[in-house]
Amino acid sequence: MRVLLFCASLSAGFVCPPAARGPVVLRRADASDEAEMLEEYEARVAQRDVKERLVGQASTFASSIGENLAQEPTGPSVAFVGAQAVLLLLLAVGDVPMLGAPLQAVTGPGLILGGLGLIAAGVLELGPTNLTPYPNPVEKNDLKTNGIFGACRHPIYGGLLLAAAGLSLATFSFQRALVTAGLYLLLDAKSDYEEKCLREVHPAYLAYKQTTPKFFPKLVDFEDDDDA
Repeated sequence: MRVLLFCASLSAGFVCPPAARGPVVLRRADASDEAEMLEEYEARVAQRDVKERLVGQASTFASSIGENLAQEPTGPSVAFVGAQAVLLLLLAVGDVPMLGAPLQAVTGPGLILGGLGLIAAGVLELGPTNLTPYPNPVEKNDLKTNGIFGACRHPIYGGLLLAAAGLSLATFSFQRALVTAGLYLLLDAKSDYEEKCLREVHPAYLAYKQTTPKFFPKLVDFEDDDDA
């Protein structure tokens, strides 16, 4: 009997009308809530558009690169790209197998000797009547376009730069390398001013400048003979 009464009481509690539990209140979204929902929706749409645009650009880029690679390159092009890849790999590794130590021992002194040779050739070619440490030419200056000056316009400056670079390598000095970079910038500006002065004295200097390298002789000429 007690069990029946207990079950009846539980049933009455579960099936009581909604009025006994209290009214259910539904709150209507106000203007601020609607604005916030609209902002969230617009943000999702913008994010989706950005992703689609980036995917489209990446696909177009990859497709264009694939088409360019599919074109048959010339023999020299393959050689240049292959050599470039090898040098970049060696740069990443930081060593040249079987040649690293000899290169370190020879490159620095070799550059020093090459630089001193350029300096000596330039001094001898200029002679005492033209030689001056100042960029403005001396009176009765002779325009030198033969000998070492037929290979580069400023062999003495180029020799200084080669010797400075070689000394930096031979001594493994980062500070000397920075000084060498500063020396290059200084000599580049000094030579520009010197050439401006030379053009005022020698009208033919402009044609000489257009056909002769600045600091270093050109070791390899890639210019087409038909265009020269």
